[in-house]
Amino acid sequence: MKKLGIVVLMLVLMSGCSGLQVSDANSLALQIAAQRAGFYVGQNNPEIVPHAKLVAEGILAQEGNALVKTALNLAITELAKQFPDDPLLEGDLRLIVSALQIDSPEIPIDLAKLHPVIAAFVSGTEIGATWKK
Repeated sequence: MKKLGIVVLMLVLMSGCSGLQVSDANSLALQIAAQRAGFYVGQNNPEIVPHAKLVAEGILAQEGNALVKTALNLAITELAKQFPDDPLLEGDLRLIVSALQIDSPEIPIDLAKLHPVIAAFVSGTEIGATWKK
């Protein structure tokens, strides 16, 4: 019975700290997914890397949540069309849409959390553009 009490106490303590850990893990997962998506774009379209940087800067300069969500939703939809038979990319894109709640216009997006995700995407495009197959 004493062991059960210790296990319950550990679960309670871990759940109290889990908000920070899940949040950090979620942010890291989003950055990895965004970088991998950027890699696909850069690898298959190296000529658009400078344009991707400009678009990223433009998105980050916006102050309106609705405009940012619309731009991201459009970009993700177009990216999915470019690679229709790639389940890994599809999973990454679903993760990004779900975590950022892009498909829920009534929920505001935290632009401060978006900066590292977009930076990871741009980094991925640069890596992809220089990758030798």
